[in-house]
Amino acid sequence: MKEVEEAGFPPLAAFDVWTPELISTFLKKEVEVAIKGELAHITPLERETIFAAVSAANSCEYCLSFHSMGMGGAGAAPADVDAVINGGLPADKALAGVVTAAKLAVAHKGIFLPHEKIHLAETYGIGRDKLVEIVYLVGQIAANNLLMVHVISEGTNIDDMLKPFSPFKESVYKIKPEL
Repeated sequence: MKEVEEAGFPPLAAFDVWTPELISTFLKKEVEVAIKGELAHITPLERETIFAAVSAANSCEYCLSFHSMGMGGAGAAPADVDAVINGGLPADKALAGVVTAAKLAVAHKGIFLPHEKIHLAETYGIGRDKLVEIVYLVGQIAANNLLMVHVISEGTNIDDMLKPFSPFKESVYKIKPEL
């Protein structure tokens, strides 16, 4: 857990069921992709939004909760975070553009049909260079989604710190007032 702490990650319950080698590899990748990795056309808020949108599309509660928390921390409006959590488009046009592109990348495994490219360019100003970065990030988070859905299916619970950001925050995890 020392390496987890040094990487700036919380001690997630998922780490309890991973091998030390997997934890180390995961952390190194995450630090490079999600924290330090700079892209020419994607802002930190857009990166978190892409991660949340793909996690919603892949029904990965773990990653979705973590990255919806990250969206809020990066400055997204609460209504935009809720829209992404629920599979919709945020009101913020730049975020709506990366969500649309990310959903298309997931649906077509990185391929954009000609009319989709025109739509993304004309509606959101997303061109070829930004699309490449979006596809890269979609692939990175999709891999994480596979792993995290697996650990959930094996009985790992969502950490308490993530429950307020979960798509189930208003139902399964809603805190009931004491009587």
